[in-house]
Formats: sequence, C-alpha cells, structure tokens
Amino acid sequence: MTSKTTEKMAELLHNPSRILRKQWDVEKIQKYIGNYKKSWFAYASSENIREKAASGGVITALLSYLLKEGEINGALVCRSVIVEGKVRPQFLIAESEEALLSAQGSKYIAVDFNQGALPLIREFKGKLAVVALLCNTSKGPSN
Repeated sequence: MTSKTTEKMAELLHNPSRILRKQWDVEKIQKYIGNYKKSWFAYASSENIREKAASGGVITALLSYLLKEGEINGALVCRSVIVEGKVRPQFLIAESEEALLSAQGSKYIAVDFNQGALPLIREFKGKLAVVALLCNTSKGPSN
C-alpha cells in the first residue's frame, strides 16, 4: 500500500483528540487488554457508512476507499440472509460500496468458512481483502 493511500485512509477516519478517559493502572491494562503497541479510537467520517455500522464503520470505510483507489479489486465479506425462516451467513466478494454496505455489521451466527468462503477466494482473480475472525476461519460450525 502506498503512503498516499495510507494518508488518504487516515483522512477518512475521524480520530478525536480527547475521549472519555479511564485511569487504569498497569495491572488493569494487562488484565483487560493484554500486550499492545498502540490503541486508537476511530469511526468512519461518511454518514452513509456510519449510519448502520456496528462499531463505527471503520472496516467498511477502509475497504470502500481501497476499492475506489484500485488498491484491491474485491473484499470477502459475510452478510446475513434469511433461508427457510432462519438466519444464515452468506459470503460474497464485494466489489462496490453498495455490496460492502449489504454486509455491514456484526454477525453472531456460526459460519463454515471452508465451505462458504474458500471457493470464492480460490475463484477470484485480483487483489482481495478478507474480513474474518480467526475463530471463523479455523474450522466449520459445530452444528
């Protein structure tokens, strides 16, 4: 990624200089956060993205910018769909902001990454970003 891209991505995010501060001692930081190098608080500057965001829309904003700038050709994301009256995950490769917005938000459902995502990844030609949690990529659902 170019430094210009990195600078532009930073412009997309709003980073307030003062946030509600909690005075934690080293012991509490280690207990609740663990080892870290740096920590930031950010959210998407786009109202359109932030409107339905679960955690500020940062990932959606970054992916949208990378798509628009041609840094990536697609982003593997997961959206929720209703199948036979049940909520199910559906992986897709988003190639537009509209597709990214369709997958926005946290998913609290079991996913089978190997079956749902890997075929999409293998078939995709181009630069691909992958949005996933480690626990979702290590094995399929237990049910």
